[in-house]
Amino acid sequence: MWDEPLITELGAPGRRGLVMPSAETEVALDEADVSELVPATMRRGVPPALPELSEFEVQRHFLHLSQETLGMMGVNLFGTCTMKYNPRVNQHLATRPENR
Repeated sequence: MWDEPLITELGAPGRRGLVMPSAETEVALDEADVSELVPATMRRGVPPALPELSEFEVQRHFLHLSQETLGMMGVNLFGTCTMKYNPRVNQHLATRPENR
């Protein structure tokens, strides 16, 4: 039985999977032009509290989640690339005769 933590509980400050180039190396935009793209009422007051993980940590986290999902119903590899986890109770309720 796996007990994978939430992705927001993983990582540590300063970890990055990809470091984007600074704005100075990209197409130069005036600061005024950028600030006009998002209305003032929609701008964040504080930065979002996003988890800081390396690319490897993100891959490992989602691998563990996929392994937990496959373990729910035994090993069945048919359709797993497009299949999403649906609890059996949902399948049972959706296939009841009165729902047809």
